[in-house]
Amino acid sequence: MLSKTTKSKIFILDTNVILHDHTCIYQFEENDIILPITVLEELDKFKRGNDLINFQAREFTRLLDEIVGDELFNGGKPLGKGMGKLRIETGKPFLRIFKSIFQEDIPDHRILSIAEYISLAYPKRKTVLVSKDINLRMKAKSLGIQAEDYKTDQVTDQNVLDKTVTTFENFNDTLIETLYSQGSISADEVKPNFSPEANECFIFKGTASSALSRFDAKSKRIYRIEKKPAYGIKPRNAEQTFSLDILMDPEIKLVALTGKAGTGKTLLALAAAIEQNTRAGEGTKMVFTGDLQQIDSPYLDMKSNGLAFMTDRMRNQDLFAHINLVKGERSYLAELASNLLFNKEEDFSDISSFFLTLHPV
Repeated sequence: MLSKTTKSKIFILDTNVILHDHTCIYQFEENDIILPITVLEELDKFKRGNDLINFQAREFTRLLDEIVGDELFNGGKPLGKGMGKLRIETGKPFLRIFKSIFQEDIPDHRILSIAEYISLAYPKRKTVLVSKDINLRMKAKSLGIQAEDYKTDQVTDQNVLDKTVTTFENFNDTLIETLYSQGSISADEVKPNFSPEANECFIFKGTASSALSRFDAKSKRIYRIEKKPAYGIKPRNAEQTFSLDILMDPEIKLVALTGKAGTGKTLLALAAAIEQNTRAGEGTKMVFTGDLQQIDSPYLDMKSNGLAFMTDRMRNQDLFAHINLVKGERSYLAELASNLLFNKEEDFSDISSFFLTLHPV
């Protein structure tokens, strides 16, 4: 049984949290976790299939079996040192107020009923319903039940998603000339103790010249980038120049191209033009691209989707590069329509998360 006096919290998990992260029960530290029996019933519906949620459902079922083993599970099971207990809570009869508010007997309402029951059974402990479903959280709060989103895997640094190419204004023209004559300069020449991220790109603007460049983490030097076409595709701005340079670099194995709809059309065409492979073996490049503000899943947002998560975790690795495509190269009318009509001017909504494997050329 759960303690009624401990200061730790009680978290009640919704099904979508498990389908989002099958290891979620290990993310709540010393707090206790309750799985409504309804959640296990819903997980049964998702165990068959090849989608990610099907994988999460199967893995969680296996994990639960490892935790419980052959023991009875009615008293709760410790999750490990420094962690709380995991308990399955069977269905409870609807309180009278629930019957008057909710006409339908659906899984969401059964989960709410269990959350209400737990909060009343353990009045000295804080009970929180955890769900990726905004509507369910709103229902819970309207009943006086505390509810939160599952945020463990969200990007904590918003700058990762909003990052644009750094531009150095009034840069030393002599250093720009060195970039053209010798091809590179050291990071310390830009400014003392300058430590860029791996493959970070820069625009240097002097009084009479300018240069595009990228930092190489292995040599600790900043190399000039030339505006070169590839496969007949010509870059039309600095962002596209950086992106093509990264795509064509065989040393970079993982690329994230983010930006609003339409900004990456040229680069998507390039990616499609290169021979594809389905195995991420030696000599393979993986390219992830999409608009972080266009998320199809109702349980994800720009901070928790796979592209954002991968970009955050892989940053500053020498085999990874990220370019945020901010500037579109379209007509003024098309750009205005895109901005005012929620980026629906071009049909790129289905490119929110995909990858292509590319052979280096």
